Amino acid sequence: MLQFDMAIVLNQMGLFGVLLLIGFVATRIGLLNEKSLAGLSAFIVNVILPAMVVYMLVCNTDRQLIMTSGTAIAVMFCHAFFQYSCGTITGRLARLPDNTRHIHIFQYGQGNSGLVGLPLIIAVLGKDSSLYGSLFLLVDFTMLSTFGTYLSYDVSGDVKYSPRMVLSRLKNPMFIALVFSVVLVILNIRPSGFVEEGINGLSDSLRFVSMVYIGGMLATVGVKRIENLRGIVLIVVCKMLVSPVLIFWLTGFIPNIVPPPLRLALTLSASLPSAFTMASLAQENNSDYVYATLSTFITTVSCLVTIPTVCCIANMIA
Repeated sequence: MLQFDMAIVLNQMGLFGVLLLIGFVATRIGLLNEKSLAGLSAFIVNVILPAMVVYMLVCNTDRQLIMTSGTAIAVMFCHAFFQYSCGTITGRLARLPDNTRHIHIFQYGQGNSGLVGLPLIIAVLGKDSSLYGSLFLLVDFTMLSTFGTYLSYDVSGDVKYSPRMVLSRLKNPMFIALVFSVVLVILNIRPSGFVEEGINGLSDSLRFVSMVYIGGMLATVGVKRIENLRGIVLIVVCKMLVSPVLIFWLTGFIPNIVPPPLRLALTLSASLPSAFTMASLAQENNSDYVYATLSTFITTVSCLVTIPTVCCIANMIA
């Protein structure tokens, strides 16, 4: 029975911890600042992530896998619905104000699939999981562009969410790379030589560059009085511990629908820390960006312990 290799999991989380610390210290001593981090973020989003998507899909999958991935996509959307529903319930239990509750729902439902999830899934499960990693990006991007954007708006503000805003987000380089890669796979066109080597090199750099960036971002978070801490605690306990273990256990009853590799990928995806995206969206739309920032900070640090814990429990269940 397929299980998590704990040696690989612990090695990856140790590596992530070291890289986070490097980014954190480099920012604190002035080697990195908000301007350089913004440039690094732009490079990751516009170059490295699209390169990794192209490499994973075009160089590690084939037409048959793409054409038969409908069930996996449906499972991932069900997983997203489950996470957002749990976020809604825990937000009510924590008795959060409306704006904060909306941010909480997103921070519970949306993991950091691009900067943490994608490199983690590839490192732990191998390049055979490339398709699943890319599909998770597609599902998360869809949720972010629709429901996530809606949740970022101030419920009492003058500016209201419009579905037409989704179209503007489709210009995202990562989404373009996903569509472009699927077309290349269907047409059976694969890069070779120095082109493939260059794309591979960029994609391999993601886990290193992204962790240094996240560490730098954590260093810029101002230490403030943490309000609504109970909501963040529920995210750590329920989203990052209870939900992934529950998902692993439940999907074990339907191996024909959720094969073992997808089961492991779902479990890792469910245990990811909250994404940085909502902090900027909430600030832009006059919502509770402080809660978004602090929840990202706390869940990112916590994942160094919670992800190995989830993998260990999952192995015991298996």
